[in-house]
Amino acid sequence: MTSYETFDFPVRGGQMRAGSWGDADDPVVVGVHGITASHLNFSLIGPELEGRARVIAPDVRGRGRSSDLPGPYGVSDYAADLVSLADHLGLERIRLAGHSMGGYISATAAALHPDRIESVLLIDGGLTLPTPEDFDADAYIEALLGPSIARLSMTFESPEAYTDFWKVHPGLKDYWGPHLDEYVAYDLVSNGAGGFKSCVSAEAVKEYNYDLLKSDRKTDFTRMQCPTWMVRAERGIFDEVPPFFPDALAESLIPGTNITDLGIIPDTNHWTITFGKEGAATVANIIEEHLLP
Repeated sequence: MTSYETFDFPVRGGQMRAGSWGDADDPVVVGVHGITASHLNFSLIGPELEGRARVIAPDVRGRGRSSDLPGPYGVSDYAADLVSLADHLGLERIRLAGHSMGGYISATAAALHPDRIESVLLIDGGLTLPTPEDFDADAYIEALLGPSIARLSMTFESPEAYTDFWKVHPGLKDYWGPHLDEYVAYDLVSNGAGGFKSCVSAEAVKEYNYDLLKSDRKTDFTRMQCPTWMVRAERGIFDEVPPFFPDALAESLIPGTNITDLGIIPDTNHWTITFGKEGAATVANIIEEHLLP
């Protein structure tokens, strides 16, 4: 069984938590999780790569056991935290596998720190549509993330109630397993008044989105210099069609970049491309084929 441990490392403002799967002597792949997730985003991919890679995934600033770290929470700040992780590990260059928000963070890290990023896999994330001057970021964020942001302010009477809340999620309900029980339990903390709530900072979630949508960070994927691959889910966050990145959209954004599109992983949605057993196994094989020596 793959060894799993957590550790803390220094970043701006304090200590950041990370999870690690695999042997210390294996080549390192850094996993970067989604917008309200944690390092357990990679709890299936890590064991899948046993004997092939050591997967290290931080709790991004404002999430997991890094939720108390101070802002700012811009994408460039998250990229700087990855450089701090590389420094802590004694690695001059790192390989990144970023899911959803983690894809955008990985793109920014590669754009801003080309001497520190060796290669990148974008997992259903990383490509940002150009926006007009009068773009309504509030409306867009509400449409895309309204339910997720609302959950962050909710109170639950027990850990079981929080798990039950998650078990009916359209993107996860048919794929539930012990790894998701662990993921949900890790997200939960006491609210100090006898109830429970998510540990994720709503401020961090909102600031990240505004920074990505209203700054030059939204075009970081066009400035990546390292070898980069992308895989996409067949369906969206609620198991719906169309997916986040249908073929036509990917084909319109990737030309002129360093990104090689590896296409859609069948029978996956935005969650199960990493949280489903089949999706995780496929992503692990892609990491081995393209990111590892």
